Amino acid sequence: MEIKRDIPKIIKFIAWLWIIGGLWKLSMSYSSWPEFELWRNIFLFFVKSSALLSGILLLKGYKEAAFLYFTITIINTIIFYSFPPNIKGIEVYFTLPAIAGSIAVPLIFAGVITYYWKSLTWARL
Repeated sequence: MEIKRDIPKIIKFIAWLWIIGGLWKLSMSYSSWPEFELWRNIFLFFVKSSALLSGILLLKGYKEAAFLYFTITIINTIIFYSFPPNIKGIEVYFTLPAIAGSIAVPLIFAGVITYYWKSLTWARL
């Protein structure tokens, strides 16, 4: 039986952002499939699915959600900037505001989750 915990509203808000973002990205995936190589499509599907899973886990109050989200975000950022896709308009992602945003948003999430870390728990497997 699962113990009912009081999860802070800001954590629930972040969780819903991750869930909605993951669902939104997954629904848009198929429109971008022809533009990318197969390995990139498979990787992006994994990244988008993990955002959805992270949101669900965070909504339940599990600390594993933060580790999953931030690990995948770091790997995705490294791969994206190391091996950019060869598509029209990609240069907008290599401007200072875009790079700063790709770093700042996860750092803000990390700061909030770290502040409320004690309200989360480890999942029991």
